[in-house]
Amino acid sequence: MHISQSIEAPLTATDAAILSGSLSTQNGNGGGSINFALRRVTSAKGWGELEFGAGDLQGPLFGLKLFRNLIPRCFVTTNCALQFSSRGIRPGLTTVLAWNLDKNTVGYLQWRWGIQSVMSTSIGRDTKTSHCGPAAGNPSLLCTDQLSAQIPR
Repeated sequence: MHISQSIEAPLTATDAAILSGSLSTQNGNGGGSINFALRRVTSAKGWGELEFGAGDLQGPLFGLKLFRNLIPRCFVTTNCALQFSSRGIRPGLTTVLAWNLDKNTVGYLQWRWGIQSVMSTSIGRDTKTSHCGPAAGNPSLLCTDQLSAQIPR
């Protein structure tokens, strides 16, 4: 089970602070983390973010995230991270290329190196009341499916 929450507070017209946290448990073992980020919108096409985090399953984390619209239906995000642990400093790089297939559907191609190395592809469909999407990746041929729905009030 996984639970996450975040709040974004505007500081100026181009800057924002983001506080987020998450908790997860599996087979009776759990953990959590808390992150703080500062985001600056650099143009109508992109933004950059500095992130600091810590948790009980991971040591302190420092990251830089960049977002850029390439064309109206395509965007890329890149996240560089340094995780400090008892085993030393662990670098990580994640790059995601996304393409809006229609109003509610987005296709993703993700490449991760370092902390969790993998190449994966997924499709996400979001509506006002639900989110679903299959994913496939390598190494170890990962296949998943996700469905979430909003509970009526």
